[in-house]
Amino acid sequence: MKTYDLKSIQKRGLAILLDVDKVCAEHKIQYFLDSGTLLGAVRHKGFIPWDDDIDLSMPRDDYEKFLEIAPKELSDRYFVQAHQTDSEFPFGFARIIDKKSRTIDGDKVKFRTGFCIDVFPIDNAHDNMLVHKFRIFLIKVIQLLTKDKVDVKISDYPSVSSKIAIAIGIGLGRLFPARQLMHWQRKIAIRSNSTSTKNKCVYSYSVRALRFLLPADIYQQTVMLEFEGHLFPAPGKWDELLTIIYGDYMTPPSEEKRVPMHGYNNVQFFE
Repeated sequence: MKTYDLKSIQKRGLAILLDVDKVCAEHKIQYFLDSGTLLGAVRHKGFIPWDDDIDLSMPRDDYEKFLEIAPKELSDRYFVQAHQTDSEFPFGFARIIDKKSRTIDGDKVKFRTGFCIDVFPIDNAHDNMLVHKFRIFLIKVIQLLTKDKVDVKISDYPSVSSKIAIAIGIGLGRLFPARQLMHWQRKIAIRSNSTSTKNKCVYSYSVRALRFLLPADIYQQTVMLEFEGHLFPAPGKWDELLTIIYGDYMTPPSEEKRVPMHGYNNVQFFE
């Protein structure tokens, strides 16, 4: 096994993205560059120089279709991880994992680990804000109950209240298997998908990002943006989306914040 530098990791992420793009094009599955990957395409025409992962999003119907087709169509090198394919996976999104990799401390969790890219489902948000906020509350409770299933340290949380909340989540979370929690998470997320709504939401984002309400017309059209010398689909109103997520997204963060966020140096590859 050996570890790789950031540029090598980015090349491996791009390789997965190209394979996903090929499968989605062949099967007419809609997807978009998302979050930091979308920002990288707009601001850098590629990876944010210090970024070490790739984020994609898909409308829920396309996401479900992708989960059905991708395991058969992607390269044998990759594993499509979701709670449907890995019963111990405690997240409401999917990962495309390089099978020839693992995280160094991967034995601390029960689900499969390794170098991956993330795929987030996009769902409708209820137009009634009280209903929407209640659903977000339920999603946060579910995320809290998954804390016993991930490698989390209570000492990493700054406040006493957050330490208490995580401790409670770890304790109560042991009563529920990951697959059951993710079944509940999905039922909440898709609740408004049978009707047309003003806004969308990614219910599998991290807790802090669950506050983002995304106007539905952001995704009504698709544009192609350059990323590392290739063209990939992005939401038509990418400027509005990036502004919601990042604010003044064209101004890079201060030097001390320009660091990889996903621990690429904790990944090893079998070659």
